[in-house]
Amino acid sequence: QEDLQAFLARNGNPYARIGADDVSAVQLAIGSSGVPESFVIDGKGVIRYQHIGDIRPEQVPMILAKLREAAE
Repeated sequence: QEDLQAFLARNGNPYARIGADDVSAVQLAIGSSGVPESFVIDGKGVIRYQHIGDIRPEQVPMILAKLREAAE
């Protein structure tokens, strides 16, 4: 307990800025279908790729390519 309190005092609570979407308004607005789901978002905050499901090893090269494209 003491170590945890010291960590939070030193680094802050990483969950303090997580918002709640109790009525799924944000989820529906971005076209999210559920978990697991991953997004590639560019520097302007635009979703460039949505991956539904787990990421399998054979999909990694394609997802890395999407990340590179989003960085351009």
